Amino acid sequence: MPSRTWTTTLDDAPLELRADVDVAARSLVVVVDGFPVHRETLPASIAPQHKAVTTVSGHRVAVVVVPTPSGIVLQAAIDGRDLDTDRGEEALGLPMAGGALVPARLPLDTGLYYACYPRWMRATAGALLAGITMLAWALFDVWQRGLWTEGSQLLAVLAGGAAATGLGWMWRDVRHQRRRFAWGDTRPGVVVALDPVCVAVSADLAIKEREHVPVVRLSRQPLDRIGDVALGDRVVMVVVYEDSQDGTRWHDVDAVAASCGCSDEAALARLATVVPPGAWDTLDQQLDDLGRPTTPGLYPVPFR
Repeated sequence: MPSRTWTTTLDDAPLELRADVDVAARSLVVVVDGFPVHRETLPASIAPQHKAVTTVSGHRVAVVVVPTPSGIVLQAAIDGRDLDTDRGEEALGLPMAGGALVPARLPLDTGLYYACYPRWMRATAGALLAGITMLAWALFDVWQRGLWTEGSQLLAVLAGGAAATGLGWMWRDVRHQRRRFAWGDTRPGVVVALDPVCVAVSADLAIKEREHVPVVRLSRQPLDRIGDVALGDRVVMVVVYEDSQDGTRWHDVDAVAASCGCSDEAALARLATVVPPGAWDTLDQQLDDLGRPTTPGLYPVPFR
């Protein structure tokens, strides 16, 4: 029974990924740290290759089964990173959902990103403010009574919990955004509304190879915070796909503007050349087919 194990790190912790193939039973099992996380039946013919995709703790795990004259070869990637070569998942030989994934490979400018998308910064600031307030009340109680009471101790514990929660939120989001800008899918976007600024991005929710679920996701983007914006402006977007419920397609598309999280002009210029010219034309045609919407939402593209 063909089997292969990879040892890597995920979220700064060691991780063991194993893929087991039972040729006779035509089954593939993906195991993470000793626990089976995905099982599927292989098609009767897996030529030239077969890819299984699952999600583990919010991370995209892909295993590719490649039949060769000498036997089954197994390859794997996590969040678009080939575990054998550290290249993008397109190095595995099969495209990701909706066509070949082009990892953005951008350095994240955290100051720029949170200036544009301040939601988690505000949440962290709110949690820290709550913690400081409770700690101040606890110290005031101690000053008045001259000792630590149960109430002041409880306030001090709550203050520490609030501060730790806020910092935990921030730390987790920073790691997520770094992964997004390093391995997120590069997609074409175009400005379709100005008040507020709304950008349409073309994507594909299909998970299985040779299937297509084309969509256009319209979302508000803070491009006006970093410069002038005009209708029809082309915007390179960095996309990640949200978890699917049934394993057949992604649930939604989460897109951010590359220029709102990266200040490296050379890297942004390089990324702009990555999007195929025809992709912009495809997005323009999809918007025509949808009647040029301007309201944020997920729009399935009708088949022509």
